[in-house]
Amino acid sequence: MKNIKIANYFSTGYILLGILFLLIGISAIVLGNIILGVILILATLIISTSHYRLKIDPSTHRFKFYIWFLGFAVGKEQSYDNIEYIFLKKNQVSQTMHMESLTSTVKSEVYDLFLKFSNRETLHLLSKKNYEEASIQLKSIASEFNLETVDYMRA
Repeated sequence: MKNIKIANYFSTGYILLGILFLLIGISAIVLGNIILGVILILATLIISTSHYRLKIDPSTHRFKFYIWFLGFAVGKEQSYDNIEYIFLKKNQVSQTMHMESLTSTVKSEVYDLFLKFSNRETLHLLSKKNYEEASIQLKSIASEFNLETVDYMRA
């Protein structure tokens, strides 16, 4: 059975906010406000340690894609027949913002990693805005679980 970290649950901005919470929490404890300090340090722990993980057990044909949250695994274990490959694919995403008299749509490209199972099911693992970062993750996960890779960007 192998179990690896896939990606952080919180974005970089929130992780930086967590560092700020840590500094304010330590200051609060030093200045005598222990309750506020403990709450802020706990928030820092949650923000900085929560992440997505993937566990695959080839001997029992079971996998679990879950969120690791303060030592607890939040997710459901599932079975599979066979994992065919892991693949990288480019997708378009758009976000529409509405204001009182203005509507704006922002479009961008992301690079998504998926696991492909033999029963035609796919599991979305992560999205990256940068192709090189996605490609590095593709190779890393594939080597950890000994999977064939398909990069639809190079096909």
